[in-house]
Amino acid sequence: MKGEADIVIGSRFMGKSSNIPYYRKLGIKILSKMAQKLSKLGISDPLSGFRALSRKAYEIIELTENGYGIDVEMLIKAKEEKLKIVEVPVTITYDSTVRTSKRSPLYQAAEIARTIIRKTIEKRPFLYLSVPGIIVLCTGIYFALKLIELFNKARYFSIPTALVVLGFTLMGMILLTTSLIIYIIVDIIRNRS
Repeated sequence: MKGEADIVIGSRFMGKSSNIPYYRKLGIKILSKMAQKLSKLGISDPLSGFRALSRKAYEIIELTENGYGIDVEMLIKAKEEKLKIVEVPVTITYDSTVRTSKRSPLYQAAEIARTIIRKTIEKRPFLYLSVPGIIVLCTGIYFALKLIELFNKARYFSIPTALVVLGFTLMGMILLTTSLIIYIIVDIIRNRS
């Protein structure tokens, strides 16, 4: 309201939150680290849904996520638009007798992790898909050479080794092809914007 920020996030880690269940605290910490690494904003509580947006932020940020991953997407888009983000301490008391959400914490965590992984891959598909794809493909080639060597020495064709070769080779090709497709799609979307 003072015009000092475009987005204000209520941080559970700056305030004196209490009675946070251990499993929830652990999940928040792990997913927060992943979100911090992706957004590179240094936000202490990137998963907090307790937020206030300025009119400018509200009009600029276009969100596509439907679920709990929206918090992460908002941070990524805010950084892209160079919006100023400020955190303020909030105090939250978790009451284990009251159910605060229709969805389980595990479902929430999976949805957030899915968004983080998808956004990470969209940012750098070659690094996160091509490198593993090359490693898997090389592993398949290694086993193919071992299969050929075994056949040349003993005239024995190992079906289990052949299946390993087939699996690794296909997986490597799929990862490489997927990285290329994602790169092209993201490039087309960026160029249209």
